[in-house]
Amino acid sequence: MAIEQQKPVVERPESEYRVETVCRVMQAQDAEGKTWDVEITQSGVSKSGRLDWPVEVLKRDAAKFNQAPSYRNHAAEHSIDDLLGYMENPRMGEGALIGTLHVLDPATWGPRLQAIQAMPGGIAGMSLDCFVECEPRQAGSGGKPLKVRRVVRVNSVDLVSPPDAGGRILRALASQTGTIEWEEVPDSELQISQSLAAEIEPTAGAKLGGRPMKEKIQRILQAIKRFDPAKAGTVEAEIAELKNADGTADEGKQLDHVTQVLSEIKPPKAAPAAATALPATAVAQSGLTEADRALLAAGQETAKSLRVAQSALTLNQKLTDSRLPKPLRDDIERRFKGVEVTPEVLDAEITAVRQAYAAIYPGNRIAQSIITPGLESTDKLQIGLDKLFGVTHENKLELNERGALHVKQGAAYPGNDVPGFRGIREAYIGYTGDVDVTGDPQTMRRVTQLESTAAFPLALANTLNRLLVREYGQVDYSWQKIVSQITAPMDFKTQERVRTGYFGDLSTVSEDGPYTEISTITDEQATYNVGTFGNTLTITRRAIINDDIGLMKRNVGLLGRAAARTLARQIWNQLINNVTYGPDGITIFHATHANTGTAQMDSVADSITALNAVKIAMYEQTEKDSGERLALRMKYLVVPIELEPQALMLNNSQFTVDASNVRSDNPYYNYFGRADGSTLPDGIITEPFITDPVEYFLFADPNQVDTIEVGFLQGRQAPEFFLADNPLVGSMFTQDRLVYKVRFEFGTTVLDYRGMYLQKNS
Repeated sequence: MAIEQQKPVVERPESEYRVETVCRVMQAQDAEGKTWDVEITQSGVSKSGRLDWPVEVLKRDAAKFNQAPSYRNHAAEHSIDDLLGYMENPRMGEGALIGTLHVLDPATWGPRLQAIQAMPGGIAGMSLDCFVECEPRQAGSGGKPLKVRRVVRVNSVDLVSPPDAGGRILRALASQTGTIEWEEVPDSELQISQSLAAEIEPTAGAKLGGRPMKEKIQRILQAIKRFDPAKAGTVEAEIAELKNADGTADEGKQLDHVTQVLSEIKPPKAAPAAATALPATAVAQSGLTEADRALLAAGQETAKSLRVAQSALTLNQKLTDSRLPKPLRDDIERRFKGVEVTPEVLDAEITAVRQAYAAIYPGNRIAQSIITPGLESTDKLQIGLDKLFGVTHENKLELNERGALHVKQGAAYPGNDVPGFRGIREAYIGYTGDVDVTGDPQTMRRVTQLESTAAFPLALANTLNRLLVREYGQVDYSWQKIVSQITAPMDFKTQERVRTGYFGDLSTVSEDGPYTEISTITDEQATYNVGTFGNTLTITRRAIINDDIGLMKRNVGLLGRAAARTLARQIWNQLINNVTYGPDGITIFHATHANTGTAQMDSVADSITALNAVKIAMYEQTEKDSGERLALRMKYLVVPIELEPQALMLNNSQFTVDASNVRSDNPYYNYFGRADGSTLPDGIITEPFITDPVEYFLFADPNQVDTIEVGFLQGRQAPEFFLADNPLVGSMFTQDRLVYKVRFEFGTTVLDYRGMYLQKNS
C-alpha cells in the first residue's frame, strides 16, 4: 500500500500521526511477496551479443528506470491485465543494475516469483524495453556488439523467458517469516492506537501479520454498517460488480468506492449544548470516532496512491506510444507527474501538443500514427506495412497434381483492428523512431532485447516479397499445363535424368519349358543445371522522405511480372527455338523424331486435316527399345495470338462445310474443352512468346508421357525478395539508399520429344 510512503497532507495531533505510523508498517504486506529486488540488466555484453552495457552508463542513467512499469512478457499489446507492477529505487549493484519491483497482485505473483527465483539461471527473468543511443560502429568492426552510449527513454522492465541481458529475480524484500514488528509507542499515546488496532486487527499483540487489501475493504464496510446498515448492504452489492477484465475483483476500485462512501456519511446531529460536558458515549455517537477517521484517512490515502501510481503508468505508456520529440514528452511528463489523471485527459493533451508542434514546424510535422496504442507487436506492424503496399490478403500457395505452384489469394488480414500505415515515412518512423530519417538506427532506435535491431529494412523486405509473389502469381504463361515434372534440386551441380527404354512382350513359356532372359534395354540421359536469375532494386532515403509509395509498389510489381516471364520464357524458348535434344544430339522437333509438319490452320477444314496428321503421328510414337506404340492423344493446342480465332472455330464448330458445300461433322468439336464465352477452353493456350503467326504446337497429357522438367533450387518455386545490404554494419543507408535483391533459381530441360508436335512453315 502506498500510504506507508507518504505523510498526511493535513496536520494532525502527534498521537494520530503515531497511529498512522503503526498502520503504515502493518499494511506493507511484504510478507506476501509484494516487494522484490530484481536485476534489471547485467553490465557488459548481452547474451544475444548485440549490445554492450558499460557500468558507467547504467550507473549514470539508473534513475530513468524509476517508476517504469513492469509487464508479463514483452508482448507490446499491453492491457491493464498484463501489468505486473512498477520499478523503484534503481541503483547499481555488483556488475548489474538493480531495482525494487512492487507487485500489484502479490497473492498471485508472490509464489510465482518465488518459484522463478529458485529456477536455474536463464529460464526466466527480467528484460528491459527502452530506447538507447549507441556509439557508431567503426568500419571493419564486423559483428561486434554495439556499445550503449546512453539510455534515452525507458518503456518497461518485463518478466520474460528467457531474459536476454541476464535479468533475475534476486530476493523478496518481504519478511519470509510472515511477521512485522510493531513500533514501540509510549503509554501516553497508546489509547487511540489500541482503539484503531481493535478495529483493524481483533487480536492485536506484539506481532501482527500483514493483511491483503480486501480485509481493509471489509473493515471500512463494517464502519459504514455501524452508521447505516442499509447503505452498507447497497455498497457491498455495488463493489461486487467492480471487476477486472479476467473477472477477478478490482480491489483498487473497491477500496476507492468504500472510502468515498464512508467520507460522505452524515453523522446524527449532536445533542443541545448543556452546562455540563456530554458523556463519552454521546461524543462517540455525535460523529465518526477518531478511530473511524483514522481508518477513513488511511483508506483515502491508499486509494489515492493507487490512482496516482496507475496514472504514472498510463502517462509513461501514453508518452511512449505518442512518439513525440523528447522535449515535448518531457514537458508533458513534468506537468502530469505525480498527478491523478485519466487516459482521456492525457490523450487530449498529447493531441494538443502534437497539433501545436505541427503548426509551428510544418516541415517536421509528425503524422499521428495510424497504428494505435497497444498495437505495436511485430506481427501487427508487419500487417500495417503490408496494407500500405496494398497487400491485404495472405498469399495462398497451392500445388497441382504434378507439383507446380499456383499463387492464389488467401485469407484477408484483420480489418479495422490493424489499419495500414498511411505512408512509407510513417512506417519508417514507426519502426525506428528516427523522426528525421537520418538513416542511422545505431544512434537512435528502439531496443527490445528479444527482437531484431534491423526491424524496418527486414520488415520492408517481407512486405515487398509478399507483393512480389502476389504479382508473380497474377501472370499465367500456361507452362504448368505442359510440364510433366517439378523437382527440387538441392545444389547447382549438373542434374542427370535417366530415361530407360521399354521391354517387349513377355515370352511364351511352354509346359515344363525354361524361362528365357528378357532382351536388354538401354538408357538415355538428359541433363541441366540450375541457374540464378535476379537483379537489385534500390529504395532511396529520398523516396522514404518524399513518401513515394507509388513508385515502390510499381517497381516491385513489375519485378514480379518479370520473374514470371523469365521462368516461362526459359521453358517455352526450348520449344520455340527448337534446341538440341540431349540424348541423341538432334533438335527436339525433327523428321527423325516424327513430330514436325507444315500443315496450317487456314480454315476449319484445313485445321481438321492438320490435326488428323498430328493425331496419327502422336499415336504412332513408339517406346524406346521395344518399338511398341505409345498410343498418345493430343490434349493441348498452343497457338500464337494470330491463330487464336482459327483454334476457337475448330473447337467450337459442330460442323464443317467443304468446297462443294457438303456439311460434315467436326471430329474436334469441343475436343479441347467447352468455351464459356469469357475464357478460352482449357485445352487451348495462346502463348505470347510465339512470334511466328503460323507456328503452333500440340502436346499430349504430361501425366501419360514425360515432356519437360523444371527444377527449382531447394523447392523454392517463387522468386525471393530480400535485403542485399547488412543494416547491422554501419548506417542503415549506404549512400542514402537501401539495396534489395530479387532472386529466382531454377533450371529446365526437355525429357522426351514424343509427347509434343510442331507445325511450322519452314
